[in-house]
Amino acid sequence: MATTYFDRVIPPLVWRPVVMPIAWIKKYGEGSVYYTSLGHSPEIVTLPQVITMIRRGMVWAAR
Repeated sequence: MATTYFDRVIPPLVWRPVVMPIAWIKKYGEGSVYYTSLGHSPEIVTLPQVITMIRRGMVWAAR
């Protein structure tokens, strides 16, 4: 699982500091699931690091 940290002073405005999952994997029956919450805007999806994470998660799930 990959996580990110949000403080109260940066968006999203949260009422307390919080660690949120941004990506996870799991087996589901005979298949595999990869999830990422990254990609809410084109500026994020086109970052090389995000493209690498998405590609690696899709390759893992396709095995």
